Amino acid sequence: MGLLKRLIPRSLSGQLISLILIALLGGHLVALIILADERREALESATQGEVLARTATIARLLNVSPTDLQNQVMDNAQSPFVAFSISDASATANPPRSRRELLIASRLRAMLDNPNADVHVRLGLSSRFLSRDSEPEEEEDDHAEKNRNEFLKHHRDGNQWRRHFRWGIQLSVQLGNGQWLNAATQTPNRKSSWALQSLLALGLSILMIIGAVILSVRRITRPLATLAMAADAVGRGETTPDMAEEGPEDLQRTIRAFNRMRSRLETFVEDRTNLLAAVSHDLRSPVTSLRLRAEFIEDEQLRAEILETLSEMQTIIETTLIFAREETRTEDTRPTDLAALIESLVNDFKDQGKTCSYTGPERFVITGRPVSLKRAIRNLLENAITYGLSATATLIPGDSKNRTDHAIVIEDSGPGIPEQEIEHMFEPFVRLETSRSRETGGIGLGLAIARSIVRGHGGDIQAANKPQGGLRITIHLPQSAVD
Repeated sequence: MGLLKRLIPRSLSGQLISLILIALLGGHLVALIILADERREALESATQGEVLARTATIARLLNVSPTDLQNQVMDNAQSPFVAFSISDASATANPPRSRRELLIASRLRAMLDNPNADVHVRLGLSSRFLSRDSEPEEEEDDHAEKNRNEFLKHHRDGNQWRRHFRWGIQLSVQLGNGQWLNAATQTPNRKSSWALQSLLALGLSILMIIGAVILSVRRITRPLATLAMAADAVGRGETTPDMAEEGPEDLQRTIRAFNRMRSRLETFVEDRTNLLAAVSHDLRSPVTSLRLRAEFIEDEQLRAEILETLSEMQTIIETTLIFAREETRTEDTRPTDLAALIESLVNDFKDQGKTCSYTGPERFVITGRPVSLKRAIRNLLENAITYGLSATATLIPGDSKNRTDHAIVIEDSGPGIPEQEIEHMFEPFVRLETSRSRETGGIGLGLAIARSIVRGHGGDIQAANKPQGGLRITIHLPQSAVD
């Protein structure tokens, strides 16, 4: 079952081609069997007609020929396919019994112009008639056995003759002098060229049909492959042009609907992002105005508190604008060495005196947006160093054969976070650090930006506490994002 499953094509084009090929071969084999059977029947019918006509002609000729000329007539009557002999008793011994034998006997009497002629017919018994080793039927008498032996004695190459023939017909016609004219024939059992020609024609027709099928199926499935790549690109946040509406009408409608969906999604995301950017930008003026007015407050402690709050609001606005710009910025995808990118970030933190390390391949090229990826990984490393005191980045390439995701694992040695907070840590403006200090807690957009970037590449981020303590964040990048 496993081998059969591996042999079955997975692609739509492969399955369609295989199905059509199987149906084509089955139909041709059935037609070949029917053709072979019809050819056999036609050959038997032609042989039957020939032996009946020749037997009737020789019987009429013997009836009017002198006795001394009968042997000459018999010698001239022999052929590679029909053998004749004269005996005192019928070599067939029995009158026709089956419907077909009765029909042959009736045809022979009509050719003899004698509806009362004594005719014996036996079908498919020439091998018995010509074989010395066969046992006589119960109905056969000694005369039939004697006549068979005389027939073989008259045709000394009878065994060789029988060896090259198969289906046969045996006739016995009583002559006017009381003797019997015996005739035996068999259809030639030789290899005919028609079989080779039929197989050659079958092979050529299959090749032509397969070629036409492959071209047609590829024409149908090529837009599907393009549609799949376009959908994957849209899922990674890339800007793609409208697909060309080609292929069958049903597929054209699907492509048209995809183009409309892509356009609506881009418009929706752009409108929401622009709204966020506009609100953040408009808040700058009121904050600046409040800062100026706060300078006139005489209470120094109150003035300091108000200015600190306004500074925090200013930071939130600036960070929100950065987040909005990150959402609207479109960066072209290109081959990027992800291993070198992570290692460069790790070295930057080491230069700052931070505890940071990298484990993984020296080179691993992906197709992605390097600036965005670098920012996402930097945010995660910075978060690990700030709250977990150290950071370890591990790059784990996926298995391309099994289509498993590539992973970037970032671990720290801190206390971890409460399990109930893991689901919310990547949401915008969520801060698990409760001091509300900009120096220690930020404003809660770093992880949100990182998740947005990773999801823009078709991947996702997961977080979990390590059993030995610390937090483990795993970035999953699908094969389609890096192949």
